[in-house]
Amino acid sequence: GVHGAMILHIVCAYSAYRQAAVLMERTGQAVVLALLNFWLRYLGPMKSLLIDLGSEFDNKEVLELAEKYDFSVDPTPGGAHWARGLVEAQHGTLRRMICATMSETGCPLEDCLVGCIIAANTMGQ
Repeated sequence: GVHGAMILHIVCAYSAYRQAAVLMERTGQAVVLALLNFWLRYLGPMKSLLIDLGSEFDNKEVLELAEKYDFSVDPTPGGAHWARGLVEAQHGTLRRMICATMSETGCPLEDCLVGCIIAANTMGQ
């Protein structure tokens, strides 16, 4: 996490467009709400959602959301960070941007995250 908070970071495998949300708790319900509010509402359903095997992703709530919006949920093997390479690489950059911006400005994490995602989406891959 960043400053003790969990960031849900979603990256489109085709365009590298990113979206992110601060999760207040590591639950399936928190992930579902973030997916609805920060991705599905604006961009519609993805073809598939690559997830790690954390209980906040690999659960009934996320699978029900996928069924409702007609996308697949594809877990990657535990410890196989290479299988989520695009997200892992982009998340490292986002984390450094957030830490630097918060250090320089003192702005709250949620506000900082919005600005950093906008900046990241204009940088390209």
